[in-house]
Amino acid sequence: MEIASTDNHSVPVDRAPLKILLGTWLLVVLYAYPGYLNFDAADQLLQARRGVYGDWHPPLMAAYWRVLELIFRGPVAMLVVQVTLFLWGLYRLLRLRLAPRTAAWVAAGLMLFPPILTPMAPVWKDAQMAAFLLAGLALLLEPEPRWGRRALGCLLLMFACGVRDNALAALPPLCVLVATRSEFRSRLAGFALLIGLIVVPPATAFLINHGLAGQRTNPWARSVGPMDLIGIVCLADPISDAELKRDLEGTGYADDITEGIQRRFCAAYSSRDWFGTGVIFNEMPSSEQVAARHRAWRVLVRKHPSAYLSHRSRVMAEVLGLTDAELWEPVCQNSAIEDQYIRLRHFTTPSYLQKRLGRAFGSLSRTMVYRPWVYLALSVVFLGWAAWRRDGLVAALVASGLLYQSSFFVGAAAPDFRYSHWMITLCCLAAALIVADRLSLRHRPHATAPPDTSREDPSKASGSRATS
Repeated sequence: MEIASTDNHSVPVDRAPLKILLGTWLLVVLYAYPGYLNFDAADQLLQARRGVYGDWHPPLMAAYWRVLELIFRGPVAMLVVQVTLFLWGLYRLLRLRLAPRTAAWVAAGLMLFPPILTPMAPVWKDAQMAAFLLAGLALLLEPEPRWGRRALGCLLLMFACGVRDNALAALPPLCVLVATRSEFRSRLAGFALLIGLIVVPPATAFLINHGLAGQRTNPWARSVGPMDLIGIVCLADPISDAELKRDLEGTGYADDITEGIQRRFCAAYSSRDWFGTGVIFNEMPSSEQVAARHRAWRVLVRKHPSAYLSHRSRVMAEVLGLTDAELWEPVCQNSAIEDQYIRLRHFTTPSYLQKRLGRAFGSLSRTMVYRPWVYLALSVVFLGWAAWRRDGLVAALVASGLLYQSSFFVGAAAPDFRYSHWMITLCCLAAALIVADRLSLRHRPHATAPPDTSREDPSKASGSRATS
């Protein structure tokens, strides 16, 4: 009777973690509602409403935005998706090491940390990618995941690759972590899982985006490509006009540039953004000019590799905030153009409280707290700590952030702060896990403490008690 009554006694459920997470979620939505729009996000919403997608932005995001607009028009549904998945993913990853209530408080602190919070307020592909990656990784790392949850985790990784082309760079360390933590009888099965996680989600996303894109806009040939060509020519050793004409033939540079080509390119050069390339190159290149720009890029990089590396290093210095220039949109609160708002019939403006918070975050963005290079340096330190401690979780997180950030060395055409959001998030998450590890060491018994016989084999323990 006593045993039965004990079994039937219900254990009280601690609802504090849910209340903490719900309160945090409400605070984030209060700051971000109904979801801020910059130029890129507004353009994607316009495509979602037309049902015609271009390839300047990954069309998958506009496609499912079109579906979500059947529930709520505007950005609010997308805001709910990214905030919910992001916060839940943070909490579930922290639960791998921390108690529920502690994990909830740490997740809340990370979510409300301004360099993490402010890029999550606008509805853009970087916030969506971070949400999908965190939630997908959390599902795949559950101690006893069901096949349905594993499939959902893989689906979320696919969405992450679908909304951000270079999300592939963030995958390998995370996939290695998932594969090494999966219990397989053979190494071959684990290796097959690793390859599948790295290849299948991005390949599927690529095929979906390729199939959805009805308008080819050639984004590389209009942004990064011309920027690189101008940078290489400007920073290279003196090059004759005859050689440049031969190398740049068919790329669509201005007709009036017949002599002093290198000098004209240097006058238009900027390592900060690609918007000024229109004074040199045709902004709407033909298919022949697109092919010529790819060919010219390969030729010039091969001829002048040091100039290319110098140019991309300058661009990366802007991305990391290593220059004196202000950060690019660290606190974005609706920066679309008026014509987009009129076409969308989206006339909301930030509230008084949102504006006050935005100004406060804007002031903070001019401090070291928002400088991406600080988190890059910390990530490198944390990676070394993880190697010393053989901490696979911390190593995978910071390595993912570093690899993703490094992809902008070749792909960035502007120093947007949101490009560093994934690295900053994982750096802060790793810092929380490291602090938890150090605190747990303080509470562990000393090595000289007597052995705990309660952890011995039950049969041996019962035998010793019988003997005594």
